[in-house]
Amino acid sequence: MTKAAEKLYISQPSVSMAISDIEREYDVSLFDRMGGKLSLTPTGRIMLTHAERVLCAEHSLDSFLREESANVCVRIGVTVTIGSTIFSSILAEMKKEMPHVNYHVMVANTRIIEKQLMNADIDIALVEGEIDNASLEVTPVINDKLVLICSTKHPFSAKGSLELSDLADVPLILREEGSGAREYFERVMREAGIPFTVRWSSYSHSAIIDAVEHDLGVGVVSGMLARKYSGGGRLHICDISGVELDRSFKLVYKKSKFITNILMRFTQICGNTKYFNMAPEQL
Repeated sequence: MTKAAEKLYISQPSVSMAISDIEREYDVSLFDRMGGKLSLTPTGRIMLTHAERVLCAEHSLDSFLREESANVCVRIGVTVTIGSTIFSSILAEMKKEMPHVNYHVMVANTRIIEKQLMNADIDIALVEGEIDNASLEVTPVINDKLVLICSTKHPFSAKGSLELSDLADVPLILREEGSGAREYFERVMREAGIPFTVRWSSYSHSAIIDAVEHDLGVGVVSGMLARKYSGGGRLHICDISGVELDRSFKLVYKKSKFITNILMRFTQICGNTKYFNMAPEQL
């Protein structure tokens, strides 16, 4: 109740009164009130579903009307790897075709982006992690694969490729929990039954690259990201053979979302740009 009041800029008693009015008007119970705590009743959960649909419809109407105006703003969520590599090129293409459109970009990991989509805080997203939410439309659009990076001082730097088993208990420097790259790699390691040790985790690619350069461990990152930082001979890129590490970046939006012409063009640029859709062996 308190959080709802803060978001609506009204008092907490006003929210409680509104809930009580609904329960009294329709002779239903939306919340179980026990021991000072609230939990949704079965009726409350169904009403929540209907309320979310109403709010989504309202937001879609708002998006449509804003697009018809001269002050349209598209809110896009991107995960950190995508934001660090290809997204600026995608957005530059959008700006070239639609210079009147404003963009608000939020960069976070896949789990946070998923919550932002469900809360209608963003319109569409480009993510690297897995999305299993049945309310979201997920379309793979860009090929990528994970590779190993290490310092030129590391023993792995003498190899062009490694087996997954070579990484058993090797100190790893990975993204934070909730990152698509980390979730994907850890799942592969667990399925292969290979023990692994994460010594360093970070939201920042720069911090990961710096730690790898100083030979504090090895990293497993996007092939696109590895290529970006491999100049100057400070890093060695190693393929991991004998295991499927190919993956895709995915467009995600709510299934109930009204897809405007601007959002449609965004999806087309992401899906049809040959530069981004390289075959895994080219990464």
